[in-house]
Amino acid sequence: MEYRSQKIAYWYFAAALPLFVLQVVVGLWLAANYTFTIPQSIVNVFPFSTARAIHTNLLVLWMLLGFMGGTYYIIPRRRSRSSTPRASPGSS
Repeated sequence: MEYRSQKIAYWYFAAALPLFVLQVVVGLWLAANYTFTIPQSIVNVFPFSTARAIHTNLLVLWMLLGFMGGTYYIIPRRRSRSSTPRASPGSS
């Protein structure tokens, strides 16, 4: 990595990945809870409505962290390329 902010982006990606995995696990729990008959004692511990809210909030959180990390990674590279002076078409 050539820029310091690209090293910062790593931590955003590292935080987003476990949140994504947790969201998938909660989504699989929701699918199993909705599809199959699960004993009520288990459902009372982690109800469907709570799991649905957690699932949606995790989606928002990992996507925001991913976009923030992507911004920290891409912007310095784009900025350094656009700041280099270019020769005008008519000059030789």
